Amino acid sequence: MNLEELSPEEARRVVDFLSSATFASGGAVRKITAGIFLFTPSNVDLAGDLEDFSPSAPPWWASRKT
Repeated sequence: MNLEELSPEEARRVVDFLSSATFASGGAVRKITAGIFLFTPSNVDLAGDLEDFSPSAPPWWASRKT
């Protein structure tokens, strides 16, 4: 999900919603860049140099705790 064009408030809402749905289904959330996230179901394994989901990534996400 590319959230780079959204306002910080809208991006936070989208990430909150999709994170909840992803975690509820046993999936994972990965940060690709500051504004791009990868939401995967539990049956998908990721490999490579992806960054872990981190609250320090985008400025609007800095106050969140994981």
